[in-house]
Amino acid sequence: MENSKTNPIRAVVFDCFGVLYGGSLEYLYSITEPSHHRALRDISHAADAGFISRAEFFTGVSELCGIEQAQLDTIVAARHVRIEASISLVKEVQLKGLKTGLLSNAGVGAIDQLFSPIEQQELFTAVCVSGEVGMVKPYPEIFSYMAKRLQLQPYEILMIDDMLHNVAGAQDAGMQAIHFTGASDCRRELQRLAIL
Repeated sequence: MENSKTNPIRAVVFDCFGVLYGGSLEYLYSITEPSHHRALRDISHAADAGFISRAEFFTGVSELCGIEQAQLDTIVAARHVRIEASISLVKEVQLKGLKTGLLSNAGVGAIDQLFSPIEQQELFTAVCVSGEVGMVKPYPEIFSYMAKRLQLQPYEILMIDDMLHNVAGAQDAGMQAIHFTGASDCRRELQRLAIL
């Protein structure tokens, strides 16, 4: 995955939950009865695909986890913490003259709860949220759609994601990809690729 003159990286795309923000889904699984895990996964996928609203997602999760809505709101707020070291990476990539993107499996309006419209414009050349476009990672179509939004070819884009199946999906679509295991490791990989 070397950055060369024949195959230059011109954009870096970041996942949201697990990369730029802490996520809450793993914790929700841990407090849900195992017999309800499949239903929790299904409702999460439905929200990510835009089939149900954010409110419907939270109502369903509240019922599956057996907790009140207010308690669920508290859990999500506590888990959705901005990873400042990763936000710094976005800004550093921009300073190098590369385009930046945000590509997330999330329901309609979820990203707007984390980044204001002005901040989205400042940080990202393009934002793609699965629930708003009706496609989800790891399927190659959403990565191809992101490439079109950035007005680049997939091979010119580096995807950073914390989920291995999403890394594989990006590679299947022709992108280069980094498995995110932490901001420090990601920085070292970006330096190795001569992006930073």
